[in-house]
Amino acid sequence: MPNAKLLPRRLSAGSLPCLIAVIGLVYLLKLVLMTALFSILLAFVLEPLVARLSRIGIPRAAGALFAVVLMVGLAGGLTYFFYSRAVDFATQLPEYSGKTRSELADV
Repeated sequence: MPNAKLLPRRLSAGSLPCLIAVIGLVYLLKLVLMTALFSILLAFVLEPLVARLSRIGIPRAAGALFAVVLMVGLAGGLTYFFYSRAVDFATQLPEYSGKTRSELADV
C-alpha cells in the first residue's frame, strides 16, 4: 500500500503516561504559553505597519517601537472612552429601568 506511511499508528500503553504528562505540563505552564501566544499574535498584527515604516526608511527597531507605542496608546484611548461610556450608562441605569417599568405597566 503506497499510503501506509500516512496512516497514524495506534496509541500504545506507554504513550498514555506521556500524553498525561504533556497535558499536565501544558496546564502548569498555561500562563507562560498564553503570554507567548499573545506576543506571537501581536507580532503578526504589527508586522505590516513595521514593514511599511521600514520601506519608507525608518529603522526596523524604531518602527517596531513606534508601532507598539501606537497600539498601547490606541488601546488606552479606547479603554478610557468605553469606560467613561459604561460609567455614564451605569449612573443612568435606574432612570432607564424606571422608564422601562412604566412602559411595561402601560402595556
